[in-house]
Amino acid sequence: MADYKILVIVNSEIGPGFKLSGVDVVSPSTTEEAEKIVEKEIEEARYGIIILDENFLQNFSDKVKNEVLDSVVPLIVPVNLSRVSKESPEEYLENVVRRAVGFQIKVRA
Repeated sequence: MADYKILVIVNSEIGPGFKLSGVDVVSPSTTEEAEKIVEKEIEEARYGIIILDENFLQNFSDKVKNEVLDSVVPLIVPVNLSRVSKESPEEYLENVVRRAVGFQIKVRA
């Protein structure tokens, strides 16, 4: 089994925080640049997990959105980093995990 790493694709303001955790971080300046990075990483499958800022995903072409949602390796996890949501943090995390792995979990606060 291959040793996969984690890639985080976020804006340059958030990237340094993820870098502190030891993961690889890319901070594209445009949605188009983010979309090209995602297409390349899906094709090359160098990462096991890609955490993707939902703000980029919302503006991707339908083709790439579908590739993101269907990708298994890498598993691409869209995350709302702006956190403007009516959901509680626990509900938000439950929904992220359900979308990523296909199982409903209950998070206890």
